[in-house]
Amino acid sequence: MARKFLAMMRLEKEFFTAYALGAFFNILVFPVYLAVYYFLWSYVYASASSGMPMEFNALLFYYGTVFFVNRLVPDRGFAGSLARAILKGRVNSRLVRPIGLQRQLIYSQISHSIIGAVILLPTLVAAFWFFGRGLPVDVFSFVLLLIPAFIISFLVYSVLWEIAFWTEHIRGTTGAFQYIIRLFSGSLIPLSFFPGWFKSVSGFLPFEFMAGLPARALLGEIGFQHALVLFGIGMAWAGLLYLLTRFMLSRGLKRYSGYGV
Repeated sequence: MARKFLAMMRLEKEFFTAYALGAFFNILVFPVYLAVYYFLWSYVYASASSGMPMEFNALLFYYGTVFFVNRLVPDRGFAGSLARAILKGRVNSRLVRPIGLQRQLIYSQISHSIIGAVILLPTLVAAFWFFGRGLPVDVFSFVLLLIPAFIISFLVYSVLWEIAFWTEHIRGTTGAFQYIIRLFSGSLIPLSFFPGWFKSVSGFLPFEFMAGLPARALLGEIGFQHALVLFGIGMAWAGLLYLLTRFMLSRGLKRYSGYGV
């Protein structure tokens, strides 16, 4: 397995250079990203007449962590690039490789995440330095929940790009679904700010595993024992999503080959 992974890294080395450059620009974007949330939530906190669900510095550290996690896990760009490859017939070269398409993609995305973690780690350290000092930071729970975050993100976005086997346009679908993911994952607004019914609904969905739960874990809101339970639940979700993606991929490839490609 290690040899196959290294082989995929060599095949993707040109893309890695572009990805590393993109990650570098993400570092430059990070201060702007936090500044926007700083001024937005400064106004909200200043106008609030009652206690807020999260302290202001913890909220900003939360957003810094979400920024870091969102750039480690597969995202809309991953789904869009594969969908375009299917629609334009460029996925054929991947289909003739000795490694299955889904395994190729997981190796490639792991490689991207490793590079992103190395390059973007300073952004997380900076967020902690400015906003996280004094908070009960829990690194072990954070790292543990990064595993289901990556796998679930990969599988959720795999469902999206696999839709391209059945339709000629998925931009509207991915755009709408991206907003749903950001809302229910806690990337847009921490779920603790929403009413109870909304948090109950989100609890029946896998999206919070993609960003919000790792961020809350790093803030020390979860604890390692609860993180272990959540890890098990997240891996169960991953199993269900894996079965769905395998089913869609097998049916989609039959449909794709039916067109003579």
